[in-house]
Amino acid sequence: MDLQHRWLSTAVDVLKISGDLPQKWWGVIEGRYSEKQRHYHTLRHLEEMFQHFDKHFKKLNQPELVVLAIFFHDIIYDPKANDNEEESAEVFSQFSKEVGNLEADKTDAVMKWILQTKSHSVKENSDKDLQFFLDMDMAVLGRPSEVFFQTTRSMQIRFVKNTSIFLIRNTKSADQRFCGAFVSDRGYLLPTSFTKCTMTSPFKI
Repeated sequence: MDLQHRWLSTAVDVLKISGDLPQKWWGVIEGRYSEKQRHYHTLRHLEEMFQHFDKHFKKLNQPELVVLAIFFHDIIYDPKANDNEEESAEVFSQFSKEVGNLEADKTDAVMKWILQTKSHSVKENSDKDLQFFLDMDMAVLGRPSEVFFQTTRSMQIRFVKNTSIFLIRNTKSADQRFCGAFVSDRGYLLPTSFTKCTMTSPFKI
């Protein structure tokens, strides 16, 4: 299923959004993720996340909310800014207010999940949908080294934890603690994600 079809199907058939709003917001999503400053946070990234979603959606409690989180989590991306997640959550809040039929608790959940992509640090007892969503977002770290570096060419992943910022570029000298900072927090739910981090990623623990 292509991204536009997936979005319109979710908006119209699942969320029951009427009128021209589904098409209007698809235009916003497509336009934002096609911006020239993006190298990794693109429509291709969404497609890859949905590949994992399609394999695991039956395990999700609220798959429609995970779909919304995927579409909106990187909708604002300025490589020089440090508030992309907050701004992306705000755009989702605007979407929710405009469509008018999303319950407050569901809106809050999606906004919380988007904000969690700032650190990707959650505990074992956190919402399973949130854990799956975060694993889908960072599944690239579970790829073999050669695939990882090809995929993330010209990319910077910024991970902020304990006031330290690790920058990952197309180099094998990236900080070795990056992967370990994730795998130490909880068990991961995608078999191709961080559960194999020490074996398949370029970061040796």
